[in-house]
Amino acid sequence: MRISLIAGMALCLALAAGCPVAAAADGVKGLSLPSVPTVPAAPAKDSVKPAGENEDAALASALEAAQADVRKAAEAGGALPNGATQEELLERDHLLQHLVDTLVRHRDALARLPEVRRRADERQKEAKAWTGFLQQPPYSLLLVDQLREALETASVEIQAATTRKTMIGEESDDAEKRFKAAEVLARQSEERLAVETTVEGRNRQTWLHDLARLRSRAAAEDVSEAQIQAAVASAVESLKRADVDLLKTQLAAARKSVRFTQSDLDGVLAAIDRQRDHLEERAKKLAETTSGVRLEVQRAQEALTAARSQLPGASETPAQHKTRLALLEQMVAWRQFQSDTHAMAVEGIQHLIELQNWERTGWQFRWYLVNGSDGTKLPEVRSILDERISRLESWSRYVDREIALSNGRIGEFELRQKSGQSAEEAEMTARFITAERERAELARTVQQAMENFRRTLSVWRAEFESGAKEWSVRRTAEVVANAGWGIVQAFWNFELFSAEDSLDIDGRKVVATRSITIGKSLGVVLLLLVGYLLSAWALRFIRRLAVGQLGLNAGHTNTVLRWLHFILLSMLFIVALYMANIPLTIFAFLGGALAIGVGFGTQVLLKNMISGVMLLIERPLRVGDMIEVGSVVGTVTNISIRSSTVRTSDGIEILVPNSTFVENNVTNWTYSNAKVRRSVTVGVDYAASPERVSEVLLSVAQEHPSVVTDPPPRVLLEDFGPDAVCFKLQYWIDYALGADGSLIASELRMLIARALAAAGISIPLPQRVVYLKKEEDAAS
Repeated sequence: MRISLIAGMALCLALAAGCPVAAAADGVKGLSLPSVPTVPAAPAKDSVKPAGENEDAALASALEAAQADVRKAAEAGGALPNGATQEELLERDHLLQHLVDTLVRHRDALARLPEVRRRADERQKEAKAWTGFLQQPPYSLLLVDQLREALETASVEIQAATTRKTMIGEESDDAEKRFKAAEVLARQSEERLAVETTVEGRNRQTWLHDLARLRSRAAAEDVSEAQIQAAVASAVESLKRADVDLLKTQLAAARKSVRFTQSDLDGVLAAIDRQRDHLEERAKKLAETTSGVRLEVQRAQEALTAARSQLPGASETPAQHKTRLALLEQMVAWRQFQSDTHAMAVEGIQHLIELQNWERTGWQFRWYLVNGSDGTKLPEVRSILDERISRLESWSRYVDREIALSNGRIGEFELRQKSGQSAEEAEMTARFITAERERAELARTVQQAMENFRRTLSVWRAEFESGAKEWSVRRTAEVVANAGWGIVQAFWNFELFSAEDSLDIDGRKVVATRSITIGKSLGVVLLLLVGYLLSAWALRFIRRLAVGQLGLNAGHTNTVLRWLHFILLSMLFIVALYMANIPLTIFAFLGGALAIGVGFGTQVLLKNMISGVMLLIERPLRVGDMIEVGSVVGTVTNISIRSSTVRTSDGIEILVPNSTFVENNVTNWTYSNAKVRRSVTVGVDYAASPERVSEVLLSVAQEHPSVVTDPPPRVLLEDFGPDAVCFKLQYWIDYALGADGSLIASELRMLIARALAAAGISIPLPQRVVYLKKEEDAAS
């Protein structure tokens, strides 16, 4: 497809001289569009051959003719040809100059191609024939560095050549599209020219046709030049790939036996010292001029202040005075900018000196690692290298922004120059441009130094990583263990915060700062955990002794031991802080920082804990007491620090906050005596004898085993109801014996029903007496 397109372009160019349009143009006057000679199209990328004498001559002839056309167009002085517009004339001039530039590039690339191919062939042969270095191993580490640097550079050049080939292909495709579009316009102009009858119309169509032909010739030359450039890029890529193959072979051979002698290190350090001395000398000279630069800024500001305080003189108009103020303001800005640039230069040189110090230390450490036997330092070195590389990348991004900022300001000042300025303003703008360029150049110098050092560090990191792969299993295990231990130590010694502690030394109060680390905090937690387990075991032993041997109440014993456990843990916490060398003043810090949040968050908890202390001291209720608080009725089964547990008659355990017992009314049915009086109400027929009913009820209560005899039960005639006489049986039960009030009441009711039935006493149903009157009685 590409070859056929190029052939079509060449055919069109070859026929251009003999086409009917060219013949018709001979009779049209006023045309000044030069005819550019045809340039032989380049062959396809895969078939580009070295340039011969005929092709060189053809390119030279085409270039000479194109340059003549450019001169001819320039001599016309911008006169508008017949049938042309101003925009089309500008396009023609641009196409003519573009054609000249393209032919020059085409000629140069065609001349360069054979040389690049020859070098690529020679390098491939050299790579295949290379058998080793002239010197005997071991090889210097500096040689390995040089080979590695050259290999990296060649790899980057391969990527650049590949990218260039891609760009050339895209440009070639774009030129092909432009060629096709120009050919379409040329054919359309031929058709319109054939039917045009007026002179103006023929001039117009002929101009458009020749302009389209010029477009197609320029596009065809773009394609041809792109093919040659692609061939050159391919040859360069082949050359660099041969370089990479040779460098890989040499680097692999050099790495087999490497040494880093003291003399090598001394040479490197001497070179670094020379560079650093040169930088320090520059920094010294800049420091000597700092006061002068600041003095110039001060003088410019004083001159501006004086000019602002003066009124225009007799020899100066207000406009002139305003212009002079503007120039003085620019001078102040210029002097300030000069001072800033000076400060930036000083800072940049200081960074370069710092980089030299880093590099010097890095080479010394590298020598130690290469010649030493302790490989456990490699993880630390890798971490340092990563940190340095990260810092250099951050600085590089900052310098990139500074360079971009300088370039933007240079563009701004150049636009001011083109906008028409006075001589003084133009001179000031030129000063700004010069200073900005110096500033950008300084930034580039710093950036290049940082990039070089970053690449060096990256090479060292890659070297350490490749060396780590060759370690033995034992050495690897040692390094991993040391790295893991280092991580543990760093985690253990990580400072959470610091606290001030006051010490009395020889009667003087000294404030010391204590570091609160994760290790100390974990030590306190571990000590508290061990103390908790030991104290819990001891308190369980004491409980068994108190309840089993001494016969103390289990519930009361549990409450006392629970509070004792809390006190022991509090004391253990203070001891743990003292042993871990953590001052108690940290709680003052925490109290100051979190007082409000902790106060609101724990006020309910503290209230319940204080209520628990009051319950323990006053003992208004004990484990086993039958209580009623609010809607909760049941037996107290546990009293803890924050809440107490109450078991209802349904077996449900309810946690009641201790503050509830302090703030609300509590009914303790077993506070001083476990005996509680309960009652059962029953209604009998009015026909029954009250005395008989009382005897039956008393006998039932006395027969029930859960009803105590002291106090004895009694029967009260409670009320004369509408349907029955109401009696109340009052009896006492003892909760200390495990009495269930609801169950006893139910059993008594069933016994009363049987006893009344046996005695012939009925329990009446609800009844109503209704009186009916006759109608006449109602009327009377």
